[in-house]
Amino acid sequence: MAPRGNHGRISGSPQTQARRREEKQGRAKRRARRRVLVSVGIAAVLLSGVVVVISANNRSAQSLYDLSAVGNGVPAVVHVHDHACPVCRDLRTNVSRIEDEFTDDVLVIRVADLHTDAGRAFALRYGAGFRTLLFFDADGSLVTSQTGVQESAVLRRVFARHAAGEL
Repeated sequence: MAPRGNHGRISGSPQTQARRREEKQGRAKRRARRRVLVSVGIAAVLLSGVVVVISANNRSAQSLYDLSAVGNGVPAVVHVHDHACPVCRDLRTNVSRIEDEFTDDVLVIRVADLHTDAGRAFALRYGAGFRTLLFFDADGSLVTSQTGVQESAVLRRVFARHAAGEL
């Protein structure tokens, strides 16, 4: 820090004082620039993370509604779903709690959304109404169905039995 006189003033010639003020302002500008760059860097990292998560969720959501996976050599469960139905939403919540426990090579879990043409056609083909779970064997033949809301723990056991070929 610059030496100070008796009254808190910066000592030295007017040119020295001006140079010191400029240096101080320069340091302040560099600090402010660094803060902005760090903030922009942090924001960029966070934004890229959000983009990755959204992209992964979109891919996951798209595959969740891909009914063509039924009958491709792996047992499948299709939830016939109407998002306007509160009971259907409860069942969907319970299924979604456990669906990540089953990979597509063990048990295919899909949703037939009754608000889409493909979902309505699929449900109609199997005579299924909303809040229904349809269980298909590896060849795509309907094995059984369940209607109504079941708790996640019950669904976990039923899905595991179906994946093991016990339904």
